[in-house]
Amino acid sequence: MQVALRLHLDAGASSELVLLNISSIVATRPEPLASLYSMSRAAVLNLSHCVAKEYGRRNVRSVAVSPVSGSA
Repeated sequence: MQVALRLHLDAGASSELVLLNISSIVATRPEPLASLYSMSRAAVLNLSHCVAKEYGRRNVRSVAVSPVSGSA
């Protein structure tokens, strides 16, 4: 992500950059015995939100998808 942002901003940022991050449903709905995994997925989700807010005015979109496995 850092390299992509640096390259985009150094190039003049005339086009849009989209950063796609993979999170998980456990980022917002933690499961028992998965605290470390839940924490890491929540960090990815929050990083995506922060990057979107910090670089949104520079033609950068940062989005996170949170797939669900099994029955929801």
